[in-house]
Amino acid sequence: MKIHLWSIGKWKSSSCEALVGDYMQRLSHYFQGGHCFYKNEEKLLAALEPSDFVVTCDEHGKLMTSRELAAFLEKKQDSGTRRMVVIIGDAPGLTPALKERSNFTWSFSPLTFPHELAQVIAAEQLYRAATILKGEKYHYG
Repeated sequence: MKIHLWSIGKWKSSSCEALVGDYMQRLSHYFQGGHCFYKNEEKLLAALEPSDFVVTCDEHGKLMTSRELAAFLEKKQDSGTRRMVVIIGDAPGLTPALKERSNFTWSFSPLTFPHELAQVIAAEQLYRAATILKGEKYHYG
């Protein structure tokens, strides 16, 4: 299964950019994929394939522990999902069109985070989930 992390806009923080790059590089040892910014929602929606499993991130989504996220990824992989796209909205949040295309909404917390920090959290948690699935020591290691 491929896992992509997509967002709208561009980097303002080089620190967040470096962290996301680091975690996505680590994740690539377990799942193919990558990180991409789109200029606007229309371009992002056009890049989605009909078979993509789309995960949007929103404070009103489902809260999961890291182990629950790992089980979720494993279930999607075992069910034949070829490409999962995790989408972080920009500063105003997710539009109705993105919410409608979403197959699942994931919440990191009831708190609201800046979209760049949300990307760091998503990338780190995806990497952590991958290490849990492989039984590696990163999680509480």
